[in-house]
Amino acid sequence: MYGCYTSADLCAVRISALNADGTPIFSNVDGSAYDLSPISLQINPTSSAGDTFEQRNGCGDICFTRTNADTNTGADLVLQLCQIDYEFIALALGTSIIIDGSAENIGVAYGTATGNPVEFHAWAKTYSDSSAVASPRTYVHHVFPNVTWTVGSQTLQQNARIVTLNGTASASSTIGDGGFGDIPETIQPGIAYYWAEFVADDIPVATAAPYNANGLACGYVDTPANDS
Repeated sequence: MYGCYTSADLCAVRISALNADGTPIFSNVDGSAYDLSPISLQINPTSSAGDTFEQRNGCGDICFTRTNADTNTGADLVLQLCQIDYEFIALALGTSIIIDGSAENIGVAYGTATGNPVEFHAWAKTYSDSSAVASPRTYVHHVFPNVTWTVGSQTLQQNARIVTLNGTASASSTIGDGGFGDIPETIQPGIAYYWAEFVADDIPVATAAPYNANGLACGYVDTPANDS
C-alpha cells in the first residue's frame, strides 16, 4: 500500500562505471565504489528557458503571441563526503589512483581531464510521522543514470575536511536495472530520465556481500554479473 513519507539522513552513495552507450559494465573488477559516510547531496535541476514570440501588425496591435514552456535538461549535483575515499574519488573523476610499494591504494592525483559518466545512487532513510519506516520501504533510493563529476572546493582546517564533488546529471535511456540490478524494471524501458527515486529496503552494507570484500565502509567493490 502506498504511503505518504518524508525522508532524512543520507546514509550511503555508490557509483559504477558505464559503457560508452550508457549501459552498465557487468562483471567489472573494481568497477564500482561506495561510501557509507556521505554528508549531503544537493540536487539542483537545470532547465532550458522557453522562447516567447510576439508579432504586431502594421497598426501596432499584437496579432500573434506564443510562449514555449521551459524544458528540464538534467541536474547539477553537489556531493559532500566525510571520508577521504580515494577509490570513490578516483572512479568518480576518472583520475589516477596512487599506489604504494605494497600495491595499496594510498591517494589520488587530480587531473584536468573530465572523467567518463558513471551511474550514481544515493540512499536516505524513510520516515512516516517522524518514525522510521520498516522494510520493505526503509529507504528512499535515488538513481542518477548518467553523471559526470569534477572535484569541488576543499578546505583544510582544524575541523574535518569535507570532500566536495560536483556532478552534472544527464538523461539516459540505456541504464536498464543498473549495474547491481536494483533499479525497478517497471521504469518504462527506453524512456530517458536523469533522476528517479523510489522507496526500497536495499542499501550497501559493509558486512554483507559484495560490499564486505574489502572489510571497509568505503572504496572499491566489483560490479556483479548481469542478473537479467
